[in-house]
Amino acid sequence: MASYIPFINYDQCYGCKACLYNCPVSLFTLSHKVTRRGMLRELPATTYLERCIGCGVCARACPVEAIDMLKCPPGEGEPVYMDWDKPVWIDPNTCKGCTACARACPANAIVSKVKQPHVIEQDKCIRCGCCIEKCKFNSIHNSDDPIPEYIPPVEEPKKEEAPKAEAKAEAPKAAPAPQEKIEGKYSINPEKCKGCTACARVCPAEAISGEVKQPHVIDQEACLGCGACAEKCKFDAISQN
Repeated sequence: MASYIPFINYDQCYGCKACLYNCPVSLFTLSHKVTRRGMLRELPATTYLERCIGCGVCARACPVEAIDMLKCPPGEGEPVYMDWDKPVWIDPNTCKGCTACARACPANAIVSKVKQPHVIEQDKCIRCGCCIEKCKFNSIHNSDDPIPEYIPPVEEPKKEEAPKAEAKAEAPKAAPAPQEKIEGKYSINPEKCKGCTACARVCPAEAISGEVKQPHVIDQEACLGCGACAEKCKFDAISQN
């Protein structure tokens, strides 16, 4: 549950259903409520509060200001401080292009390309803060500060490799040595991995390798720690170190 949830003042609400139609997570349903004049009317009710993300779209959509965003009781959620008057933007120089924020955005406001800096479309952004909570690289900000200019990383020139002499006979391939796990990165349990390649297909860093129907391996140095592979795995074979 979000830190701030909507409270409907039924003395003001007259059932226009603007909150129901605008809520990005389908929080509201219709319920028969008795108005202050004793009339039984079909009015919106916050039935699925566990879905609430605290975005405040319902409060801003209400034409009669009948909805207030109230703080949850202690222990119901961590405080999230979002300034709705300030834009949410992504720092292109720290964004890793892991797509975690785009997958979390309920408004589909984030334009994303794997391994490329993401961009938030301001006309679609609802200031819910889901992307900020999901980003593991502190690349997303809610402020009036100017967006930094993107500085492309400098690629080191590749060293020319000397031509290798043709081997007379192919030596048998040795079994790969066990990799050291890096804290915050992800690793695959070879006993659970089925070699379905689903994790490799969604990895934005192309850090996962392996043959079909064989246990896969995550390159710990290349892993971004975004968790996309763990979310995709259906066999619970991937976990964070």
